[in-house]
Amino acid sequence: MEKFYYIGSVAAVAILNIAPYAAGQFGYYNGTCWFSDSRPEVQFRWLLGSQAVWILLMSTGEVVSFFLILAYMYRIRRERVLTSSFRAIPKPPIMAYRSIILRIGLYPLLSCSLNFTGAILDLWLTKNPVPTELQWRLSFVDLCVFALRPILYTLLAAVDPGFLRAIRALRNHSKSTYSTGPTSSIEFPSSHRMEHFSMNSRPLVQVQLEQGKNSTWEAEGNKSHLGQSSAALTPSEERSVGSHVGEARGKPPLVEQEPEQSGLSQVEREWEREEEELDVDVQLRSRAEDIAQQI
Repeated sequence: MEKFYYIGSVAAVAILNIAPYAAGQFGYYNGTCWFSDSRPEVQFRWLLGSQAVWILLMSTGEVVSFFLILAYMYRIRRERVLTSSFRAIPKPPIMAYRSIILRIGLYPLLSCSLNFTGAILDLWLTKNPVPTELQWRLSFVDLCVFALRPILYTLLAAVDPGFLRAIRALRNHSKSTYSTGPTSSIEFPSSHRMEHFSMNSRPLVQVQLEQGKNSTWEAEGNKSHLGQSSAALTPSEERSVGSHVGEARGKPPLVEQEPEQSGLSQVEREWEREEEELDVDVQLRSRAEDIAQQI
């Protein structure tokens, strides 16, 4: 819908300004850049057709849209009351958000008052070109209305919390885009600490174990690279890693048992240890992929 808004606005502005310029109606009139035709009736027609009517329609549309939004909120309130209990809705939306509604309503109300005043004064001054004291005063008021419009809009935007939050968000976004701040870490109940680096580069997830050994995955699609880190661990360190991960999952530590205590053969113990290490690798790989997808 936004593209139609922009296209329609640009087309209307172009047509309403190019048409009188092509007809030779713009020029200096009484030392002011205005409709230059000396005949009051011709000036009135061009002013009415190219400016006044459209300004009045725009201001009326703003006010009508504002009241349509209020009516929509009131209708939603009635539907919610009919479909649910009254206790579930402590306040109606128009009361809960009255400050926001009033703040938003200041824009169309201010635009309507300024545009209506300026358009009516322009039409009256064009119909009555004879210089009198009343005309001089109304001309002064018309110039004040024209000059105060941007100032009042600026003051409204300066006190609008929504506009200020939007500017703050844009500034923070630009700072985070061009800065390389410290890494942020995520603490887990187990003995692992996972931290992800700045988003300026490719997502990188690092899993640090208690022993100080690092296993690194680089998120690239759905693939993970674990070979280099796991190859750096000795068998005794791998058993220690499996022991800590087993404690974090609620399983007994993975320790070597003597043949006379376990009652298992050497081959069965090797299989059990390999299955436990494979389970640890799958769990760590799954956590790394989840964090990489969130990044």
